[in-house]
Amino acid sequence: MNKIPHALVIAHYNKTGKLRQDTLDALPVLHRHFQKIFLVSTHLSPDAEAKVPPFVDVYKRDNTGYDFYSYREGIRTIVASGNDYQVTLMNTSFVIADPEKLCQQYMDPGVNRQYFDVYGLVKSFEFVEHLQSFLLTFSNRLMRDADFMQWWDTMEALNARHEVVYAYELG
Repeated sequence: MNKIPHALVIAHYNKTGKLRQDTLDALPVLHRHFQKIFLVSTHLSPDAEAKVPPFVDVYKRDNTGYDFYSYREGIRTIVASGNDYQVTLMNTSFVIADPEKLCQQYMDPGVNRQYFDVYGLVKSFEFVEHLQSFLLTFSNRLMRDADFMQWWDTMEALNARHEVVYAYELG
């Protein structure tokens, strides 16, 4: 059985353009689990960008659509590459206090399983039952699904947080 390559899309925003040290410290650990890492930022200062390791591809985009539009950018880049990846989405809104533990408890038992379509760190029952989008993984089978990809392609850049949550995380 061939091992399916894993890609990580990190959505970043910081009003001053900084990238927190916990995120930077986690990147080498995450790199052991992901063949490709994409950092998609809507505001990354040149000083912060200079600290990003060379194994991370950095993409900058306009500050519209919140994290979901950054996820969309990363997913579209992966699909355009023609490679067949399982894709994990993560944002920089949470502190990664122990990247080894995160990988041991999320990547190893979940992401490395053979059969799943969607895997998430946190299941929420607020409003409706759903997986929260700050750490979420899609199987490579789902990444090849035409309806799933059309959902990402037809996404609109909503600019009110509650609209994004209702339309994309819950919708």
